[in-house]
Amino acid sequence: MKVKEFFEILLPQKMPDYEFRKAQVEMADLVREVFEFGGKALIEAGTGTGKSLAYLVPALLTNDKSHVAISTGTKNLQEQLYKKDLPYLHKIWGKDFSYMLIQGRGNYLCMTRLMTTLINEQERSDLKKWASVTASGNLNDLTGKFDWNTLRSVAADPDYCLGQKCLRRNACFLTKLRLEAENCKILVVNHHLLLTDLIIKKSLGFEQSAILPPLSHIVLDEAHHLEEVASECFGEEVFFKELKEIKSQVINSKELQRENLALWQKVINELEEANPHLNRAMELVRQQEKKNKEQLELNGEIALAAENIKTGYTKACNLLQEYGEEITSALGLARKANRAAAGIKAFLNAGKESISWANKEGFHNLPLKVDTPLNEALFEPHNSIVLTSATLSTSGNFSYLKSCLGISDAHELILKSPFDFNKVLLAIPNDLQNPNSEEYTVRIAAHLKQILPQIEGGSFILCTSFKMLKALKEALKDSANLYIHGEMNPQELISSFKNDGKGVLIGVDSFWEGVDVPGDALKAVFITKMPFPVPSEPLFEARKNLVEERGGNSFRELSLPIALLKLRQGFGRLIRRQTDEGLVVIYDSRVLVKSYGKDVFSSLPKCSEWRGPLDEMATYIKNDHYWNEKIFENNNDVSSIANN
Repeated sequence: MKVKEFFEILLPQKMPDYEFRKAQVEMADLVREVFEFGGKALIEAGTGTGKSLAYLVPALLTNDKSHVAISTGTKNLQEQLYKKDLPYLHKIWGKDFSYMLIQGRGNYLCMTRLMTTLINEQERSDLKKWASVTASGNLNDLTGKFDWNTLRSVAADPDYCLGQKCLRRNACFLTKLRLEAENCKILVVNHHLLLTDLIIKKSLGFEQSAILPPLSHIVLDEAHHLEEVASECFGEEVFFKELKEIKSQVINSKELQRENLALWQKVINELEEANPHLNRAMELVRQQEKKNKEQLELNGEIALAAENIKTGYTKACNLLQEYGEEITSALGLARKANRAAAGIKAFLNAGKESISWANKEGFHNLPLKVDTPLNEALFEPHNSIVLTSATLSTSGNFSYLKSCLGISDAHELILKSPFDFNKVLLAIPNDLQNPNSEEYTVRIAAHLKQILPQIEGGSFILCTSFKMLKALKEALKDSANLYIHGEMNPQELISSFKNDGKGVLIGVDSFWEGVDVPGDALKAVFITKMPFPVPSEPLFEARKNLVEERGGNSFRELSLPIALLKLRQGFGRLIRRQTDEGLVVIYDSRVLVKSYGKDVFSSLPKCSEWRGPLDEMATYIKNDHYWNEKIFENNNDVSSIANN
């Protein structure tokens, strides 16, 4: 079978309501070419292109012995591929093929930890029964059925893994998973797991198996996340929570006490000596927060605290190693303490190519650029790689992405969404030009308070800070059914919002993308401010300085591209299906008067527009028969809005 045969013959036969999309076939042809002849491809496929099938079909047409990794940036897309797209293809393909979902270690049951960890005996018995019948050992199948802390305590953990020395290796779910992967064609993973696998293979050899088998082809969907994930994978982070957990696990370890009580006490003493310095580090960060600064850059006082913590955990590691490798808990805790000490050492020894800072989460040391490590682990060792997303380009090109990732030679393709964006009204007031003023937030809140009840369906309010989120929550608490980012887990929040039908979700950061709410459940998206990066965020500030040191324009090369990608994601929340329609408001009037305005409008789909005083927006919608019918509830009096 060829790519065009699938889309022009097989798919219409199997799916009567299938609509042929030229862009989908164009993308599939380029993916096939890369898989067949090698190379790299950057493909921006607008919402509705059908990009999943456009790369899955060429993947299935590769050599029978090929391993194709499909890597995603979000769990939502991962589940869509594994639970919807691949099962459908498997049903209609005509011949059998294998596919599987591979998640990080912590998602799977460890039989050794199940048998040795101190947990409720009834729960242990129930988990053993489940282990005897489950095929995957994936603990996500037990969400809501067991206490989260119980599941976490029996999950696979590399620090506690004995490898070939483990007496239960024949029952190991991870071993089974890797053996299954060796004979599987399509491997659905996420970017973090993929890069972790490639980092291991950089030492072992890329022809070897690590977490994944040797990969023939790689597709990175939601590739706009790749730089961020790579920064985390190639950097070092030590969380205060992890440091506390190491101490807690040592104190609560019956095995360590039983094997050598005196040695156990020595380990505790070292961790206790480090504890005041850990508390001091956390206090220094809290003091910064009171000054409205979320990060504390490396300086004398935080460095002294970190050095003393490192010393304590290094000594604890050395003592734990005296137990010997046959004591599983000692082995695991020694590895954890050693990794924490190594991470703090990296934090303390930041050079010209990395940046260190501390915040309420812990110590961080991340690389300023990821182009070289990505080339060494991903681009150079692999023959065919496809990077795709609905938002990869900025100002109509891939220059920003190529610069970030170190890509010099690649096929490039930008495919516009087939959806009709004339059914979207993009409204931009011309009198809100100072987004850092208190009046700006007050006026937005007043406008939202009056217009939200008129919307025929649900609304998203996308904020750039929790400060604005809190202000709008307070202002709107009596005006709408509010769903607030952080007040329940994201899946529950979105589910409740969808079921409401006329709810108002106020979100920051992660809610700008990866959220799919088609139909009237989402009728309006309000973007409170252009999503420029926070200037004081340490990694961004360091990268900004790097651009300026070589004489570049950090706004054009860094700030603006980041903002445009996020703006496009936020705008894209509204139109998820061909029949979707509604209102997008960008409150930030700077896009009408600043030089970067042309970049903003060239990055967004062509749609209907309104510009004018904020207080006249509702009047315009009400007086326009088409938009009144599409956006507002029928027979609502909005004169109060117009007169505000």
